[in-house]
Amino acid sequence: MAANPAALRRKQKMAEAEASCPPAEREVRVVVARRAFTQAQFQQEYDYTEPKPKTNAELVAEHFRDNCSPNGDCVANTLTRYLPILAWMPAYNFRRDLVGDLIAGITVAIMHIPQGMAYALLARIPPIHGIYMAFFQCLLYVIFGTSRHVSVGTFAVTCIMTGKVVMEYSEPQPSADNSTEQVLYDPVLVATTVTMAVGIVELVMFALRIGALTVILSDMLVKGFTTGAAVHVLMSQVKSLFGLTLPRYSGPGKLVKSFVAILKNAFSANPAAMVISGVSISVLVFNNEYLKPKVAKKTKFPIPIELIVVVIGTVASYFGDLEGNYKVQVIGNVTTGLPRPTNPVFSLLPHILMDAVIIAIIAYSVALSMAQLFAKKHEYVVDPNQELIAYGVGNIASSFFACAPMAASLSRSLIMENVGGKTQASGIITSAILLVVLLWLGPVFEVLPKCVLSSIIVVSLKGMFMQFQDLKQVWRTSRADALIWFTTFIAVVAIDIDIGLAVGVGVSVVVLLLRNQKPETALLGSVGGTDIYLDISKYKSAEEEGDIKIFQFGGPLHFCNRDFFRNQVIQLTGLDPIQYKSFIHRLEAQAHAKAMKEKLKAKKDRRNPQKADSKTGGRFFAETKLDPSVEKPESAKKRAQMAGIANAAFESNEERSGSRELLTPPASADYYGSLDSDRGPPWKRLCPGTDAVAIPRQEVRLNLMFSHLVLDMSSVGFTDTASTRSLLSLIKEYQAIDVACYLVGCNETVLRILACCGCPLAEDRFYPTVHDAVVSIRAQAATGAPPATGGGTS
Repeated sequence: MAANPAALRRKQKMAEAEASCPPAEREVRVVVARRAFTQAQFQQEYDYTEPKPKTNAELVAEHFRDNCSPNGDCVANTLTRYLPILAWMPAYNFRRDLVGDLIAGITVAIMHIPQGMAYALLARIPPIHGIYMAFFQCLLYVIFGTSRHVSVGTFAVTCIMTGKVVMEYSEPQPSADNSTEQVLYDPVLVATTVTMAVGIVELVMFALRIGALTVILSDMLVKGFTTGAAVHVLMSQVKSLFGLTLPRYSGPGKLVKSFVAILKNAFSANPAAMVISGVSISVLVFNNEYLKPKVAKKTKFPIPIELIVVVIGTVASYFGDLEGNYKVQVIGNVTTGLPRPTNPVFSLLPHILMDAVIIAIIAYSVALSMAQLFAKKHEYVVDPNQELIAYGVGNIASSFFACAPMAASLSRSLIMENVGGKTQASGIITSAILLVVLLWLGPVFEVLPKCVLSSIIVVSLKGMFMQFQDLKQVWRTSRADALIWFTTFIAVVAIDIDIGLAVGVGVSVVVLLLRNQKPETALLGSVGGTDIYLDISKYKSAEEEGDIKIFQFGGPLHFCNRDFFRNQVIQLTGLDPIQYKSFIHRLEAQAHAKAMKEKLKAKKDRRNPQKADSKTGGRFFAETKLDPSVEKPESAKKRAQMAGIANAAFESNEERSGSRELLTPPASADYYGSLDSDRGPPWKRLCPGTDAVAIPRQEVRLNLMFSHLVLDMSSVGFTDTASTRSLLSLIKEYQAIDVACYLVGCNETVLRILACCGCPLAEDRFYPTVHDAVVSIRAQAATGAPPATGGGTS
């Protein structure tokens, strides 16, 4: 078979280029040999086929065909998709996974007991309900969840948000109108109603496939929010730590009111409670900062320090009768057995819906990010939609058993992963141990001092407060992200948790819009001997291409930034087509007015020859100050700069050769119609009664700093109708002053929208790369072929 001559020539050129390179550079040299393509030629060369969009009927039919086929495989796939336990349980490897799951289940159960009772106090419900949450919600997540390492149950942030709603509807509000009778509910019923509402919201999110809305909660927003919530948690525990009796506040500014109340009642603190709190905090901190790192080097099994502190506190309270002798507040009555199913207060659902939406978004976003982190580390897949089902069903089912909203705990999840948990089976072991506690060991904790649980909560907040250390690095990295972090934190602390979250979301949206509204823009120049084009303001090696301006837009083009796009093109190129046309119109109007005046004067001179002035013709240019012999080129250039049609860096080809022509004679009689076809030429507007044939048409033109404008659209991911029309309007304005425009790097979506909006550019004005456009423009200039100006996109 005969060799391809073009391929042989390319190989020969590559061999010559390689031979000309030093030995050290031969392996890193890039040599490309191809002809310059327009966009249409590029698509034809590489057999581009535009995908055919599917109709709604086709999409529905495809969905039913793939998911609802009446066969055994479809039913089995559907069951395993919505009940993941049917997928992993039959394939469970006892030899490989049982030991790790057993250790993880026992460890997490031990952590659940003190943390559950402590966080239940944050939700303003009895401590035993925290263990109810751990038992029921862990068991439900085993059935519906897809993460192998997430520990669900109580979580400080969701509990404090639930406690806010519980306090609002279960306790008298001091701001309430005395004339209106307040309807108060049992705290547990309010908490279970919140749980029901959160579950409903999560199932609605699943049905509408809007779980992706949680992306508005950026990392900086979540960190600022959780840090501010930690301040609320800390202030809520001061009362128990010091044994104070304080009024409860709600609404904006409640944290400040609580702080003032603590200062007023500081001298009435209970010394015994302060001593117990101090000892408990010291033991917990000593373990976390000193013992825990040393033990972690020798074994994965952590010291259950929280449970040890709870047991010691319970024993000390029982034998020392701390409640009777020292007035130390204790947990009180703890029932044994499982709670009876109880209906939530359905009439309360409309009133707490917004709080439920906020809790659902926070709980789901934190849990999903944690689950995806573990899934990436251990190489398995977490289904975000199935997680919504797991949390939605888990909340709705547990709401009938006196539980607050479920969420994932970072500390327990990390412990589960560190001690070797392998599958969701560890949750079954955890629930079994907690069932034993609920059935037989519950009353043991009746004499446990509340200050011990508060100490556990306060020490566990260290991780949240350590997020302050990230703020300095975030400030150096991105001021906008630091603004989101700090604004959210201040709003949560100074106002309230829910309002603070709303403020954080609002600031995040504004920052996002501002970033998209003003993306990076640049004027590009070529690096000699390469096809690389760089920002001339940043790279000194990049030089502009003669009379070619290359503008790059670094983001999507939409209705919010269309004016920014136009202003940046004008600012960076130094040429405003509207001001240029206006400047030319003024000069033309002056020229035609002078011409009419000279014509009338010549008529008078013919009638009276003695008064004829022999210098009439020369005086016209001197008075208009447009003749190069009267006005220096530098002065004309300065006037053009002030009018916005030239910039200081421009030096025309005529200036380089030593001559510059500011005026050019009329090119054609149709020029005026092309400038302003609706209103006619300026001279005719100034003198509407003048005959157009009687006065000779005089056209004024200034040499432009460039004649080709290349718009690099390779970073424009999408455009909308409004921005596309604005872009086309700008292109028409430049074309009206004889500046040829080119679009480079447009993707298929942008090309389709341009075609739908009636793009005036011909096919040979679209190029796949900047280099293709520049090479083609050079070739046209060398051959003298005029660029095409009409047509549309393909």
